[in-house]
Amino acid sequence: MADLHINNLYTYKKYCKILKNKRIALVGPSWHTKGMGYGKLIESCDLIVRMNLGYIIPKKLQPDLGVRTDLLFSSLSKYYFTNKHFDKKKLMKMKKYLKCFCLTHHCIHKEGSRRLDIINQSVNIPIHIIERSDYKHIHNITKKKVTTGMITIYDLLKYSIKKLYIIGMSFYDIKVVGKKKDIFFWI
Repeated sequence: MADLHINNLYTYKKYCKILKNKRIALVGPSWHTKGMGYGKLIESCDLIVRMNLGYIIPKKLQPDLGVRTDLLFSSLSKYYFTNKHFDKKKLMKMKKYLKCFCLTHHCIHKEGSRRLDIINQSVNIPIHIIERSDYKHIHNITKKKVTTGMITIYDLLKYSIKKLYIIGMSFYDIKVVGKKKDIFFWI
C-alpha cells in the first residue's frame, strides 16, 4: 500500500470491503453498446464502475448503459476541473451515490495533489488512489500510455471480486477495424 500519506488505511480497508465478492460491471464509453439494451444486465450487478465522464448518461442511452454509478475512476486531468465536471456542485451530487472516487493518474499529474484537495474539501467521498508502483508496472508492460481503462481493470482485478463484466470498451483502434464490433466478457 503505497501512498498511505494520502490513501489512508481506513479508506483502503473500506475499498477492499466494497469490492469483496462482488459482481462488477465496468462500463466504458464505447459506441458499441448503443442500441444493445444491456442496461438491465448492467444494473443487475452488485457494483457499477464507470470512468471519467462515464457517470453522465444521456437519457436515450440509459436502456443500453444503465443509470447507476457506484465507483468512478478518473484520470483527474486538468480538463475535468477547467470544464467544471468536478466542481463542488457536481461533487456534492455524486456524494449521494458514489461509494468511492478512484484516482488513476494522480501520481503523474503535476497538480494532482491540488486537485485531490479540491475533491476532499468539497465532499467527503472515500477516495482510492492507484499506487504509483501499479501505474509504473502497467507502463513497463505495455510500453504505451496508460489509459484510465487499463489501470481500472488492473486495479479491480487486484481485489477479491467475484466477477468482472466489461462492456463498452473497444480494446482496439476503430480506425484499424473500421466497423462496429460488440465486445464483452466475464473475467
